[in-house]
Amino acid sequence: MSNNTEDTGKATSHQMDDSTFNEWSGILKAGSLAFIQEYER
Repeated sequence: MSNNTEDTGKATSHQMDDSTFNEWSGILKAGSLAFIQEYER
């Protein structure tokens, strides 16, 4: 099962280009900051 997960992760990463990766990382960072600010209220 762990092998299947690793294979899926590799396939997904190969399909993503740099622009998509940067876009997603930006979204995740913004979401993390918003979540932290909400949590600390």
